[in-house]
Amino acid sequence: MNDFASCWRVAATVNGWLTRREAEFLFTAARSVPGGGTIVEIGSFFGRSTICLARGSRAGGGAHVHAIDPQLGSPKHTERLGCRDPYPWFLANLERAGIADLVTPHKTTSLAAAAAFEGAVDLLFLDGSHEEDDVAADYAAWFPRLRVGGLVAFHDSWHMRGVRRVTEELLRAGAPLTRPRLVDTITVCTKSAAAQRHAGFVRMRAWRGLGGFLRLTCAGTRLASVEELTDRHCGGAGDRDRST
Repeated sequence: MNDFASCWRVAATVNGWLTRREAEFLFTAARSVPGGGTIVEIGSFFGRSTICLARGSRAGGGAHVHAIDPQLGSPKHTERLGCRDPYPWFLANLERAGIADLVTPHKTTSLAAAAAFEGAVDLLFLDGSHEEDDVAADYAAWFPRLRVGGLVAFHDSWHMRGVRRVTEELLRAGAPLTRPRLVDTITVCTKSAAAQRHAGFVRMRAWRGLGGFLRLTCAGTRLASVEELTDRHCGGAGDRDRST
């Protein structure tokens, strides 16, 4: 249970957008968070990335994962999935992955959760709304809580314009971020004590990101309908939402 291969066997059956390389990064990063630490995920959907974070944490120090998502579903996928409310499926997938005890779901917005949140964060995964203003707001609300030396990871940072523009501005203009790197579509940085500029990384990402985008769209996407999940016993929630 505490190795990445077994984690991916479970996570790969869950609806969402995450490549194997991205999943392994999340698993490894979470495994490195010490016991008593805190992991925050903004945007959970059915729990594909949540499982990777929590299983990685289980293999390491057992840091707690806070999964924040209003669980309103994605309107453009509602008809395809046959599910207006992913939340019951999210909870069932946590149980099926054996990590429900390590995860606290917050069925609310990122900003509302930040306003009520106490304590510091060791690992921050931003994968909520990809609109530019929302990405900037999530970063502004949560980054001050991240410890110096902690990791912040932005998903879909190559092909989603809002995420790309926010991260470009941070890395070009100068922010307390160091050691940027690209893991398929995830841009990950370490929080530093002083502002730094990384224009070279931004230029590199512009051409190198295509490979990760293709891996995400060709092999890292899973959107099975509720009926398919129920028939294959992959979702675990059991009841079909026919309200849409």
